[in-house]
Amino acid sequence: MKPKYLNKIKISEHFYLIEFESPDTHEVQLDARLLVRLEMVRDCALSPVVIQSGYRTPEHNKSINGAAKNSYHLRGMAADIFCPKIIFSELISIVKRCGFNGIIVHNKHQYIHVDVRDKKYYTETA
Repeated sequence: MKPKYLNKIKISEHFYLIEFESPDTHEVQLDARLLVRLEMVRDCALSPVVIQSGYRTPEHNKSINGAAKNSYHLRGMAADIFCPKIIFSELISIVKRCGFNGIIVHNKHQYIHVDVRDKKYYTETA
């Protein structure tokens, strides 16, 4: 197992590798397109973007209630995000403009799943 803070490496202007790691093993996979688009969100929001969930190992993914078996998190192609300093509806608008193909808005918990899948997909949950 990797030491807890091994991934505290700055990988872009606003993000560290540790933000994308799977909490069970500290492993990371990260599609560069995801990072580029998250930087775009950060620039448009003028506010920090919190990565609630990035890469997930298969074991960690299984432990999450409602997680898809073939989740894009398993390939480092997805992140669940929120911005505590902006209105949620504004974050939704920003994410739509930043080129993510997959967007799942979780209204009840106020976070957005974004991913870089090949085909467009958008939905909102209660």
